[in-house]
Amino acid sequence: MTREQYAKMLKELGRIRREGGDVSAYLAEIRKQYKYVYVYNDSIFKILFGQPEGMQATAQLLNAVLKLDGAQCITELKFIDPAVQGGPGIKSITSDIVADDQKGDRIVLEVQHIGGSLFKNRLVFYVARHTSRLIPPGEDKYIMPSLNLVSLQMFDAYPESGNYRHTIQLKNQESTLFTDRQTLTLVEVEKFRKERFEGDHCALAEWLRFLDAINNEAVGDVSDPLLKDLQNRAKLSNFSDRYFMAEEERMTDVGYEIAVAKEEAAKEAAAEAAAKAADEKNRQLAKGFRDDGFPLEAIAKRTGLTKEEILAL
Repeated sequence: MTREQYAKMLKELGRIRREGGDVSAYLAEIRKQYKYVYVYNDSIFKILFGQPEGMQATAQLLNAVLKLDGAQCITELKFIDPAVQGGPGIKSITSDIVADDQKGDRIVLEVQHIGGSLFKNRLVFYVARHTSRLIPPGEDKYIMPSLNLVSLQMFDAYPESGNYRHTIQLKNQESTLFTDRQTLTLVEVEKFRKERFEGDHCALAEWLRFLDAINNEAVGDVSDPLLKDLQNRAKLSNFSDRYFMAEEERMTDVGYEIAVAKEEAAKEAAAEAAAKAADEKNRQLAKGFRDDGFPLEAIAKRTGLTKEEILAL
């Protein structure tokens, strides 16, 4: 199933349920029409990649995303509680999948469906909250494992870039790495699907093609036992009527959350635009004062700009 087909199924399921129709009969017809679920649905993704039985597949996917090979490869994952509780005045968060690898490094795996500036703020906040969890209370040596937050995105974070994978770390103005304790890796799944990247045969590209083939009911005979197992676990027949009923009710809530998120993003964009307009007005005011011969010190005090900024206007 594609994302659109999965959403359409849940929407129709909700209509049938509200009207007292036969939900089981409808889902039986869906299972005849489709063989697989939509892999990137949050709930399904957690089932396929966030459970012990899927650990090896998750490890291989992460190795592909993080470009790990040889002794660097993730070989074991221990899944932990994805929720990070907040304290007084601190927001709690829940990620999709959180695990520690065999070296004790922390891996956070997210599927993001909403773009805009909101997702950037959210990921920065998530990195901060998960980092704070790495040092036990009372520890004053600040020795902590690495944190890798991987975001599989259903939108373009860098539409101007020809790459679909982006690595973000703390660096100075000369691009010298400050610390490798935090790494944010973005994978633009939709960009890969749209632009296809036929010449790219890296491990990540092959993974994205495999997952896309499942979503498009186009996966053939798979020889790799690990991928074969994942393919079988993604079959629609493995998910009960009760699961899809609960998913439909949950998606009603998610739809509300998405609407709220879009509203917040619009408010944030409007605030940024207003701030830019106010800054430009302030600069024009400073330029006018300067051209009229007012002292630079007085203009700086009035506008908050430095003397250098005023002279450069």
